[in-house]
Amino acid sequence: MQGVNQDYLQITKRELLLGRNFTVNHIDNKSLVCIVGFEIAKKLFKNETPLGKILSVSGYQISTACKIVGVLKEVSTNKEWVKPNLQVFIPYTTFKANSSSSWGSEIHQLMIYCKISSQ
Repeated sequence: MQGVNQDYLQITKRELLLGRNFTVNHIDNKSLVCIVGFEIAKKLFKNETPLGKILSVSGYQISTACKIVGVLKEVSTNKEWVKPNLQVFIPYTTFKANSSSSWGSEIHQLMIYCKISSQ
């Protein structure tokens, strides 16, 4: 489980299969919403849409329930330790608010998107 903002999918070039991305309101309000990887949706919700369903998630020093607002398109990778189809994203403010440790309530990674234009 990772806490992200509304720009994360664009920065990492991840695409939604179903649903919608986080909004600024989700971030500002620490909303209990999530976007799940393709495999999670496929395994847990075989014959029904996962959108609007409640998912209980537990990760490093955090446990919460969130409403699924999006499902990511399937991604293939040749790296054994990377499992993008099993990821769960929640607003970073929700992650910080629900963490049971000071480590979990701090930001430990920052992704920046830079576009260089040639003139």
